[in-house]
Amino acid sequence: MLQKAVLIAVLSVLWQLGFGQTHLRDSVMAVTTFQFGYSANLTAGNLSEKTDLLNNIMPSLCHKNRHNWTFELGVGALLGTNALETNTPAGIYSEVGIPISTEGVLEQVKVRFQGYTVQFQTGKLIVPSRYNKNTGLWLCGGLGYMRHKLRFVYKGSNVPQLNDPYVKGYDRLTNGLALNQFIGYRRYSNKNNFNFSFGLEIVEGFTKNRRSWNYDVFGPLPNLRHDIYYGLKFNLLLPFYD
Repeated sequence: MLQKAVLIAVLSVLWQLGFGQTHLRDSVMAVTTFQFGYSANLTAGNLSEKTDLLNNIMPSLCHKNRHNWTFELGVGALLGTNALETNTPAGIYSEVGIPISTEGVLEQVKVRFQGYTVQFQTGKLIVPSRYNKNTGLWLCGGLGYMRHKLRFVYKGSNVPQLNDPYVKGYDRLTNGLALNQFIGYRRYSNKNNFNFSFGLEIVEGFTKNRRSWNYDVFGPLPNLRHDIYYGLKFNLLLPFYD
């Protein structure tokens, strides 16, 4: 009985914090929002040499004040659909073009593109809806950090060339600062039945290969890179009203 009472009390508090909003139609309200975002992206610049399609899964936390300014911090996982830079581990291949494990077995190796990004953004609802002053056209931009590399996947025995420390000569570890911009629509429902944001996002990374030695080029890759991805981003919002 006590457990049920505690559960009801907790649910009641959550309802008041997250779902019991009032006056959304008439007032600009402060709200802290947990967001779960996904974007499907095309790549450009140097990033297009590594992958053509990029998925970004990004949970984030956003605060909107009573002047409709937003402040957001998020961490996203970058997952490439097709890894295009597949020639980097050429030195580990046998004469028949397949890596050999420690047991002398030919291994089929797949190359994956993966990474992550950390973003801080500030923005503003610049054209609020006449039906809801907390909803409307949303512009934001910010600064962040981008990191990515190649990952080699195989199912069988150990391939020593693709384990530490040797894999560092093949994985193309790259990182650096990134800029991000977003334009779209942000909606806080009057009835709180569906809160979301949706729009176009562009991220530009100013990155550099961080490995001091890459086996396939017999040295470092010192040139500055311009890694770009852009696409449609959707956020599902869970608001907690102040």
